[in-house]
Amino acid sequence: MEQTRLIQYLKILSAKEMDLLAAFVESAYHNRNNRCIQLLQVLQPHYPRFEGAGVAKEKVYARVFGKEHSYNDQVMRNLCSRLTDLIHRFLAIENLFRQSVLPDVYLLGELNQRSAYHLFEYELKPARQNLEKMPVKNEDYLRSRFGLELEAFMYYNRRHPDDVPAMIKQKNLNAGIEALGEYYLYYLLNHYLFYLNARNIYQQPFEQETQWRHTIEALWQTLPNVSVPVKAYYLLVEMLATGTEKYYLQLKQLLRDFAPQLPDNDVRNCYINLENYCMKATRDGKENYLTELLDIYQTEMQLNTHLNPGESTVSVMWLVNAVLIALRTGNIAWAETTLQQCHEILPQQVQTDVYHFCMANICFYKQQYNQAMQFLAVAHPNYYYSTIDIKCLLLRIFYEKGEFSLLYAQIDTFKHYLTNNEDSFPPQRIANTGNFVKFTARLAKLKEYHLTDAEIANEIATCPQITFRDWLLAKAKEITD
Repeated sequence: MEQTRLIQYLKILSAKEMDLLAAFVESAYHNRNNRCIQLLQVLQPHYPRFEGAGVAKEKVYARVFGKEHSYNDQVMRNLCSRLTDLIHRFLAIENLFRQSVLPDVYLLGELNQRSAYHLFEYELKPARQNLEKMPVKNEDYLRSRFGLELEAFMYYNRRHPDDVPAMIKQKNLNAGIEALGEYYLYYLLNHYLFYLNARNIYQQPFEQETQWRHTIEALWQTLPNVSVPVKAYYLLVEMLATGTEKYYLQLKQLLRDFAPQLPDNDVRNCYINLENYCMKATRDGKENYLTELLDIYQTEMQLNTHLNPGESTVSVMWLVNAVLIALRTGNIAWAETTLQQCHEILPQQVQTDVYHFCMANICFYKQQYNQAMQFLAVAHPNYYYSTIDIKCLLLRIFYEKGEFSLLYAQIDTFKHYLTNNEDSFPPQRIANTGNFVKFTARLAKLKEYHLTDAEIANEIATCPQITFRDWLLAKAKEITD
């Protein structure tokens, strides 16, 4: 049964949710099939892995129906399907009641349908109070506010059908319509942000961009006072779409002032995109953005947005990038301290490799090149850092050690690797790395044969796509000096 949809659903539940599901399934209101209750009782002791002979279909069937009944696959499938349907309903109800106000909106809608006007009037005021108690004015707030005020409008229309002027003047209805506009703007910005990042990373334009920008701008100009989350996403989109620094600075200040008013996911999303903006700026030659990047990583650590959503584990990508940027800005002590604090709360499956990769980089910046090589030898590439990252560090180690024959051999294999893996990485990544390899090879020749090149520093500085520009410029300066 390990591969069935039923088991897959059970695996995504927390231990507390498993207990709640058991009570849900045992409720006669939701379920009157005792076999479903028995099936869940048989499976529950195998939570959370649901592995081994204990979850074999035949054995589970025998425990539910009794050993005297021979196994019937169709009956077993039907029973699993019924229990899966109950889990669907359980998850939907759990999701509904996690929303602060949405249950109130549905209740008001039901009272409207039943013409229960006195009850509607009684429930409307606390529903509005619950709405304003929401700690952050996120998309749930905007959607709920519109839904709530729409129900209030429908109630007024039914209860006082002849009082049209008063109905039209309702301030709450106008506020609800504005909330609907904000809700749509919020989602437009979110989806546009996805396409912008895809465009910037993979250099793929999308046909609807002009139309989307016109729609976003029209809504933005129409809405008088947007909430903080909507404003944050608007600045974020403008920053990525135009590359203008003023939007970066405005968004950074907005997050400093209002982060507590933003949902955690929105804060995390904004900071990730600030990181991306700064990384692109450094690749474009604006080295001051390395310091900006470090400031962002340190702020994320203070806000705990460096942790994975809903978990106590640290984001692997965040830790790797934070350590590397700290090293590039000369903050070796912070890089070491952060790695020691965070590596034990990395996801277990990558903990050792990520630690070795980060330590290899720390040793490199401490000029402990042999130790760096030892750590690098046991840092296996994965999703969070690739063979490209390992080879880039290896090239710099060989260069610093003056081991030119090994360096040239590594450069040749690196070039072949980039050519053979063009489709495995974004075009920008290939171009940035290719230029790094090219300039490293040129610098190595100059260093090995004690030659000079008056133009190489300027070529590195003006190269539009390159990684580790700061290191290359430092090596060029050593040669010209």
